[in-house]
Parts: sequence; structure tokens; C-alpha cells
Amino acid sequence: MAGFSEPNKRKANKSLKRRQAEGDAFHKSAIKYHTEGDLENAEKFYRKAINTDCLNCVAFLNLGVICKNSGRPDEAVLLYKKAIEINPYNQDAYYNLGNLYKGLGHLDQALTSTLKSLELKPDNPTAQMNLGTIYQELGNLDQALAFTLKSLELKPDNPTAQMNLGTIYKELGNLDQALASTLKSLELKPDNPTAQMNLGTIYKELGNLDQALASTLKSLELKPDNPTAQMNLGTIYQDLGNLDQALASTLKSLELKPDNPDAHINLGTIYKELGNLDQALASTLKSLELKSDNPTAQMNLGTIYQELGNLDQALYFFRAAEKSDKMKAKTSILLAQTCYQMGLYNEG
Repeated sequence: MAGFSEPNKRKANKSLKRRQAEGDAFHKSAIKYHTEGDLENAEKFYRKAINTDCLNCVAFLNLGVICKNSGRPDEAVLLYKKAIEINPYNQDAYYNLGNLYKGLGHLDQALTSTLKSLELKPDNPTAQMNLGTIYQELGNLDQALAFTLKSLELKPDNPTAQMNLGTIYKELGNLDQALASTLKSLELKPDNPTAQMNLGTIYKELGNLDQALASTLKSLELKPDNPTAQMNLGTIYQDLGNLDQALASTLKSLELKPDNPDAHINLGTIYKELGNLDQALASTLKSLELKSDNPTAQMNLGTIYQELGNLDQALYFFRAAEKSDKMKAKTSILLAQTCYQMGLYNEG
């Protein structure tokens, strides 16, 4: 029987080579279609290549990109993982997987994949920038700052990295640096609506309401359907004393994004300033329905109930808000006032 094994082996080798050649041809066609922007045919030929046992890391990687961009993230994850299985040293596969995990909100997995990508290619400025945003979302601002600065060291003219740096400095309370970085970002890319919106929030915190208004309006000129910018515009108009415009912008924000608890809080404060306590109550209750552990909403609700003369409810919400260290000082005074009004002199 041993004498028959060699011809069979040659046949098997020929068959394998033929399938590999066919798979390579499919892969080349897929790349051609992908380059031309014909994603339907690109996907079809990537799949044909894969189905002929084409163990080409790039085929899985590129098909993953198509799946990700066409709203099939779970399939993209599997394809990126397969690309890594074929070639554990392909930094693009780890980079793409990290980016995808970040978009899905899986920050720990995003961190692991992006760190692996940088282990394989440390001088990738985009991966360094992405790592900075992941650390920022994880609340590790020191690491976020370090990696964003490293990204800019490698590529100083990246407007997105400059914008990200501005948001990190803002969260760190360094408004001057936040302003400088955001202005640098806009110098590099003036038509970025997000950077213009961020600039507006920085100017607002610096107390420069006219500049805040101008930047936020510019942001909305570039991207009118941005609910966050509309909400921010409402708070600026409110600070400027223009309550009608504040109301209109906040309502527009909620039209675009009805489930935003912050916008509902803001709407409640505007209605309260307008003297419409019933609407203020409804909006603030809606905010708490969406985010039940928000001490600012709890405190605001307490003040509304206090003005409506419902002291029991006011007391309840002031006590809830007082549990937050951030709100304790403000709420303690209001709580004491309510207790006094109710004749509860020993409470505070």
C-alpha cells in the first residue's frame, strides 16, 4: 500500500495549490473592487477568497472593515479576530479591533487591543491618539493626557488630536490650555463643528459669553442637527438672560434627542425662570426618569416643590441630593430652610 501514497500526495498538493491560486485571484479582484469603491462586489470576492481556504490576513481584515462600516459590528469583530489568528503580528488588525470595541463601548477590550497595536508599532500617532480617548472615557485623565501628547509629538498637525487635548485639559480644569489646544485645532481645520462647539463651552466656562455664543452658532451653522450644540446654545442664551431663545434652542435639542436627561434638566430650569412651575416640574421629573441618580436634578426638583408649597416632596428630594458630596453644601442650606418652614427645627 505504501507505493500508492506518493501519487495521492502529489494530487493533494496540486489540488491545494489550485485552490490557493483561485483564492489569490478572488482576493485580487476583491482589492480591485474595494479600491474602486464597489463594496458589494468587494465583499462578494473577499468571501469567495475566504471560502477557498485563502488564509490571507488582509482578506479577513478588509472584509471586517466593510462589515463595520455597513453596521455589522459583531461580524466585524469575528473577522478581525480571525485576521489576528492568521497573523498575530498584524498591528492593523489590533488597531481596527480596538477602534471597533471603543465604538461599541467595550472600553477594557478596546484598551487591550490598542495597547497590543502600539506594542507592534509604537510610532503610530493615530493609535496613540485613540489610546488617549480610551483612557479619557475610562476616567484616567493623566494617561489620556500622556498618550495624546505623545500622538502630537509624532504628528503635531493633527487637528483631531489637538481637539481631544483641549477636552482633556478642560476636564482637568486647565481652561487656558484647553482654549489654546482647541484654537490650534481650529487653525488646522476651521470647519470642524465639534471643535467649534467645544470652543463655545470653554468660552462659557471662562465667562466670555459673547465668544461662547459666536462659536456655538458657528458650530450649528456647520452642523445644524447637533443636539448637544443646541442644548449648549440654550444654556448660553439662558446665561445672557434671553429666555425665549434659551427655550427654543433647548426644545430643538430635545426634538433631536428626546432622551437626553441634561437637556430636560436645563429645560426645567428655563421654565422655572419663566415662572412656569408646572412645566418645570414635568421636565425635571422626566430628567430623573432618564437618570435617577442625578443629584442636580434632585436638588432642582426640591426647589420647584418648595416654590409650589409641597414641602414634604421638597424635603424628600433635598435629602436625596444631599447624599452627593458635590451637592452637599448647596443642598444643606435648602434642606435647613425647608425644615424651618415645616417647623422641624431639630432637623438639618
